[in-house]
Amino acid sequence: MTPFVIPIELLEDIVDAVKHQTEHTPTLNNLSLTCRGLLYRSRSYTFRVVKIRNASRLNLLIELLQANPNLSCFIRILEVHEEVPRTLFTRLLIGRWPNLLYLQLYSDAVLYDPQFATSLRAGFSSIKILSLSVDLPADKLLQVLECLPNLRCLRMDNATCYGPIGIPTIQMCLPTLACLQYIVQSSESALEGWRYISGWILESPSSLMHLKVLQLSIHDNWNDREADLPSVSALLEACGSSLEELWLSCRHNRREESPAPDLSVLGSISLCHNIDLRRLSLQLDFHGQRNMTGLFECLSSVKSPVLEHLHIQIDVVSTVGGVGLDLWKELDDMLNGPHFPSLTSVNIRHFSRDEETLRSYLPSLQSRGILTIDQVHETPVNRWIRLNGGSK
Repeated sequence: MTPFVIPIELLEDIVDAVKHQTEHTPTLNNLSLTCRGLLYRSRSYTFRVVKIRNASRLNLLIELLQANPNLSCFIRILEVHEEVPRTLFTRLLIGRWPNLLYLQLYSDAVLYDPQFATSLRAGFSSIKILSLSVDLPADKLLQVLECLPNLRCLRMDNATCYGPIGIPTIQMCLPTLACLQYIVQSSESALEGWRYISGWILESPSSLMHLKVLQLSIHDNWNDREADLPSVSALLEACGSSLEELWLSCRHNRREESPAPDLSVLGSISLCHNIDLRRLSLQLDFHGQRNMTGLFECLSSVKSPVLEHLHIQIDVVSTVGGVGLDLWKELDDMLNGPHFPSLTSVNIRHFSRDEETLRSYLPSLQSRGILTIDQVHETPVNRWIRLNGGSK
């Protein structure tokens, strides 16, 4: 009697299904011990994301890779946290990481390792996504960028960057960048980092010729019109027609004593050069303000005939009327005008519970069936990372 053989494709589908469970690691480990046919598939999920949080975890990873160097080919995402000592991390850098896609650094100590740059060139050159939440001088940042010829996405999350830089060095470091995210939250030093980086890039605007996704979140510091907003507008102009997705966030941390942002400054941001913009997201904190003039001026500058998706998150303290019901009607008229011929979805999020009242003041969007309220909106950078295989 011929034994029944389960097709390997079916077994791999089972492993794929297990991966989507909340606590899947023990099950994947058991599957990897079942037979050689499931070993590769199980390990590809078990070792896909490695988070090094402390010295003991780093020691375990080093010992594991020394015993089985081939395991490194399964690691796609590597996170290095603050408690990781530089001396131990040096031992980890010696190996090669042929399929590493995403490197996230919360520790600046590893950047000062003398072998770090050499190791990046030798074993980390496959990295396409770099996320930094560290304090580092400009020359160190450029040294890292120069070692990553395939970098496509750069995330600076409340990072501090300082010091002089040589131009056009930045142009040499970002030849293939498609996605840029910069987040500043309640940190004057991080804001200074944004001014440095935007200044470098604007000295060599051709470095943005391939940029498709831009996400800027500047919180609690947006009022500095002269220092910040011109650089945002100039950055958008430098991106030109290559930019397809834009996310601007202007929000206020109410736990701090800093003044609420004056949203009229949004009117100084022009989107007229981004003629191929397809997704636009604006996160705004009105903090009781009734004036949406800046928002209207920003939207009026849109010249992209292919804009399909618009997301507006308005955080207000009171009801929908806190920003003026007549202004919602004005927004409805604008979005149904000639500036937005290709809109297929408009999502509005707000803190008011009066959804029906809000819908009644957006009748045109409602009748076209393109209006959604309070739908969770994926950020463009996270979407880009997910579509390019770097989702965690």
